[in-house]
Amino acid sequence: ARMGRRQGTGIHNITWRKGKLMEFVLYNYTQIWEDKICIIFVSDKGSVFLDITYSPNGKDKKAIIWGLNVKEEYRGKHFARVLLASAETAAKEYDVSEVELEWQSPTPKWVYYWYIRCGYREKEFDSGYSRLCKDLKKI
Repeated sequence: ARMGRRQGTGIHNITWRKGKLMEFVLYNYTQIWEDKICIIFVSDKGSVFLDITYSPNGKDKKAIIWGLNVKEEYRGKHFARVLLASAETAAKEYDVSEVELEWQSPTPKWVYYWYIRCGYREKEFDSGYSRLCKDLKKI
């Protein structure tokens, strides 16, 4: 596959959290290929990846979020939610109706429950593994 184009943009988010102003600068870099779009959202606090694959006719699209990571000192401060929501919003902007992600051990089980609280549901599971999905038509 050949890369069609690459772009990078900066997003400046300000969120009100428990009476405090939280400033968050998030950059995204997009690569558009013949059969896939790859987007990384990155800041000094963490990052997340979004891959959107589509069929040759361009109608069947599948989005997978992966590599969500927040530096330990920023965990529990809503930065992971900002990253996850950014990837979900980007998928929706590319007309994807459902996004998937995976949880597997040795990732702590609290991460799985956090995804459930974020609106994901279990689509497929096995011992120590779950494929979760979220309907983007509801966001």
